[in-house]
Amino acid sequence: MWDVQEQIKRMLGMTVMKLQEIADQLEACGMSAQASELSRAISSDNITPKQKTMLMEAHRILTEELERQNAEKTAAIKRAEKALKVAESLDSGHR
Repeated sequence: MWDVQEQIKRMLGMTVMKLQEIADQLEACGMSAQASELSRAISSDNITPKQKTMLMEAHRILTEELERQNAEKTAAIKRAEKALKVAESLDSGHR
């Protein structure tokens, strides 16, 4: 019985840490209001339906933002690779 309670406490602790990590990411993306709402929800013992809805919306927005940033990084890497190939071909042409 105590083992189950300890497992639940550990799982809840990990969930709170993950939610705090999401709140930090929201703050970093300039979404202070959502981060603040999530932090309030984390510190309270229960999450209201409004907070849950806001959390789900914030998570969706954060996911979209991270996907957009990843796409931008991927495009920048591809442009850099093309530029490197052009530079290498120009360099080999001058030898």
